[in-house]
Amino acid sequence: MRALLLLLAFLATASSTLAQLDVEHYRAEIAFDLDEETLDGVADVRFSHMYRGDISAIQLHVRDLTISNVVHWGEQLHYVQEDDFVMVKLAAPLHPADTMSVTLEYEGHATNEGGSQPWGGCHWNSADVTFSMGVGFRAPYVSMTRHWLPSNDIPSDKATFDVTFTVPKPYTVAGAGLLEEVIDHGDAISYRWVETHQTATYLFNYSISQYAVVRDEWNGIPMEYYVPKADSAKGAHFFSTVHGMMDAFTAAFGPYRFDKIGYCITPIGAMEHQTMISYPLSLFTLYDKAGETAAHELAHQWWGDWVTPLTFEEAWLSEGFAVFAEAVYQEHLNGRSGYVNIASGFATNYRRNIARAEGVFPLYDFPREAPSSNYPQTIYEKGGSVLVMLRLVMGDDKFFEGLRDYGERNSYENATTAEFQHVMEEHHAGDLSWFFDQWVYQAGWPEYEFEILAGAGEEFTVRVLQMQDTTEYPLFQMPIPVTIVTTAHDTLTRTMNTEALQSSIYTFPGIRAEDVLIAEFDPDRLILAQRFTSTVTVADPQPTPRSLLLYAPFPNPAYGRTLYVPFELGSPGHVEVHVYDTLGKHILSFPGRDHPSGKHQLRLHVDSLPPGSYWLHMTAGSKTALQEIVLR
Repeated sequence: MRALLLLLAFLATASSTLAQLDVEHYRAEIAFDLDEETLDGVADVRFSHMYRGDISAIQLHVRDLTISNVVHWGEQLHYVQEDDFVMVKLAAPLHPADTMSVTLEYEGHATNEGGSQPWGGCHWNSADVTFSMGVGFRAPYVSMTRHWLPSNDIPSDKATFDVTFTVPKPYTVAGAGLLEEVIDHGDAISYRWVETHQTATYLFNYSISQYAVVRDEWNGIPMEYYVPKADSAKGAHFFSTVHGMMDAFTAAFGPYRFDKIGYCITPIGAMEHQTMISYPLSLFTLYDKAGETAAHELAHQWWGDWVTPLTFEEAWLSEGFAVFAEAVYQEHLNGRSGYVNIASGFATNYRRNIARAEGVFPLYDFPREAPSSNYPQTIYEKGGSVLVMLRLVMGDDKFFEGLRDYGERNSYENATTAEFQHVMEEHHAGDLSWFFDQWVYQAGWPEYEFEILAGAGEEFTVRVLQMQDTTEYPLFQMPIPVTIVTTAHDTLTRTMNTEALQSSIYTFPGIRAEDVLIAEFDPDRLILAQRFTSTVTVADPQPTPRSLLLYAPFPNPAYGRTLYVPFELGSPGHVEVHVYDTLGKHILSFPGRDHPSGKHQLRLHVDSLPPGSYWLHMTAGSKTALQEIVLR
């Protein structure tokens, strides 16, 4: 009865404090019993609040741990632990400008999010590693620090940390921040990890194992790799690629903002814990050197850790940015072609695979129910693709200047999509609401049909049709790069600034239609779109849409000797197929034949062609169509 009365009294003042509470610092001492899989902890939480008036109670998250005592300067405080919370009645009202600390004693078996494949939370003795993962994929909440530390476990409340982990010998503890102290107790040992930079609760972690510590440095910043003792010799070689990642990201995003660069090997991962990335054992074992996954998590030290989304509804600001960084790293290694190769894959993978598996939904405030999750692949791949397109819209200089400015304005703090948009608009010197509305706040993508209106003696003219279902998805506005190869084999680059219309016509001044051999729309495939390309004559007063429709050949890339080419005719015609290289040089022709109207499929033998990229050029009378093919 006493607990019920206390609960009723506290709820009125404590239940809404989570978002208004401002924790400044966590100081904790936690002892782990690895045999019993339990922990005993004491956590001191220093906080203020953002209410206009006084508060007399606070509420903190705690999950599956038992609070045994709460004190303030030696005075026991009344508290109630209920579900995922502990509600504490303060000894005296706390004024808005004041700061207070409470100390909580707790114990228990630290758990994880559960389910058939648990990820977030605490894991005991998995491959001789006991560790935490900061976020969960399937739980009805996202941040998982509540499983081992009573905390205001929301991303908007960043704080500093000072946590001492005590473990039996010969175990070592990897953690966030700097290792300030190691204390030998004989049969046990304590590791004190201190992070003086503002840190979201889900980004502070621990990992306990019999690690070997491999040390390095980059521009004076210490690098620490916690690897299995048996693989200590591999550690330095495996993570040697991190130097190049740091070169790429500091050039693109600005200086590194923390005191160390760290990776620890864990049975699952990867996870961007601040300065101590959890990296999966499977990738460490399988590969010779760290690659795109290590780069992705390192990029989070800027986007996710240094600048943290205000809420998890904004998680694309973390995951989409880190996916984009993978392309930035490839650009650093392999130039423009490296960037395009990986960046174009974001849109393709999202449209062809992820959207089919998860459904089509916006980046912002996305659904979390299956087949989605707390971290659906949509916010990764579509998020990365959106940044690729924003770079295309703004240009390199303005885009990266804006990105760095966005970081500086929100340094060690939280940010929203609206704030990101505002900064980028300042650097773009123009409105970008059309871009963010269609790509972030709405779902879908354009389905383009490009019709080349090829009238002799006239300027080269293109009709752009948007074929997507506009009852479900918007019409899109986008600048579309166009590469034109002329009959003189000159290559010209132009841009069509398409409007959010179902049908638009664009003329290219100074280029005669009869001089155009190949016109390629979005040649680098950086726009998230489905494309159909067809050509009709201007002389036809009512050109039939898709009168020659050339679908994507398959398999593409083609690894064997056979390529299948599906197409559709709006009327009977004589169909010929020619192959050109990327410079417009004719390479190969296939015998033509007559076809009736309807859908058809050609079977072409391409084993005589060397590996590379080519253009498949189909003609049916005056109508032509084009598709890119890649041979391996």
